[in-house]
This record gives sequence, structure tokens and C-alpha cells, in this order.
Amino acid sequence: MRAHLVLAVLTSLALAGCGSGPDGGSPDIAATTSTSAMDGAVADPNAPVTAEDAAMPRNAQAFVDAVATSNGYELEAAKLAQSMSMNPGIRNYAGMIITAHTASSAELKAVTSRSAQPLIPAPKPDAEMAADIAALKAAGPGFDQVFAQKQVAAHEKVLGLLQGYAAGGDDPALKDFAAKSAEVVTQHLDAARALKP
Repeated sequence: MRAHLVLAVLTSLALAGCGSGPDGGSPDIAATTSTSAMDGAVADPNAPVTAEDAAMPRNAQAFVDAVATSNGYELEAAKLAQSMSMNPGIRNYAGMIITAHTASSAELKAVTSRSAQPLIPAPKPDAEMAADIAALKAAGPGFDQVFAQKQVAAHEKVLGLLQGYAAGGDDPALKDFAAKSAEVVTQHLDAARALKP
């Protein structure tokens, strides 16, 4: 199922580059078509971000929010791993994730503070990430296996987000941030795949 989600995310990223928003620019998360929007309902900007929506950011604010949301999830999951896992490999990986995503959050804030447009990272509620955190908390003795699987899936998802924005985003400084971050996330993904629960 995760492979299908990743394929859907990557396909959505490719298609998002073809769409345009009401002003002729790139679509943002709030303007992205969702099931409720197809039914004629107006999208709620405060609604939780879905996997489909997270794959779509092409404008700076939507991208910044998606990265902030991902960083928040990674930090929470890694802190759980440090407190719940007895596996030294998992605990070391979690420490690396905490260090890297704390740095990523700080770098994101620095880049947005220098932006020509007013950008403030605002993590959005994400139903999938909340479910993943709940699954980690409930995993019990199977925590390490669940954590490793969710780390692979989360890093595949954010890698697609970063690569998509680096290729088609609307803010040059954030495109550079996305490209550099994609390199780090690729290393994290490789490390997550190598975890031995």
C-alpha cells in the first residue's frame, strides 16, 4: 500500500506542474482539487492536509507549510523511538533524525525570513501523520518494525515533495533549500531502509 501511495504522490507531483491556479500561477494546497471540491463543496483551508494535497505544493507558502508539517512529524516519531525502542540502531537513527530535522526547521525559518514574500512556516494537521504517530504509540513490542516501515514511507513522501518543489517551485531560495534538503532526505531514506528492527 505504501508503494501505491508513493506512486500516487509522485504522479500527483508530475500532474501538479501542469495545473494552474485562478491567477494563472501554480496551484496551492487550498486550491487543489479534492474529493469534496469535486462534489461542489468549498475546500476548508483549516482542514487536515491529505497525502494528495501534501504532494501538490508549488507555491512557496504551501511548500513551507508542508515541510514544517513533515519536520514536526519526524521529530515526534524520533522522540517516540528514543523513548520506546531498546534497539541501539533505532535509537541512533532517531537521534540523527532529531538533529537533522531540528536543523532543517531552523534552516527553513532562516530561508523564509529572507524571502521577498512574507512566509511563516505553519504546520497543518495531517491525518495520515497523526495515524502514524498513534500506530507507533500503540505498537508495543512491535515498535521497531512499525517505526522502520513508517520512516521509509515518510521519507519517500517528503523526498517527492522536495524534488517536486526543487523542479517546479515558485521561490528560488526555497527551490535551493528543497534541492539541498532532498540530498539529506535521500541519506535518511537509505538509512531507514537499512534499519534492522
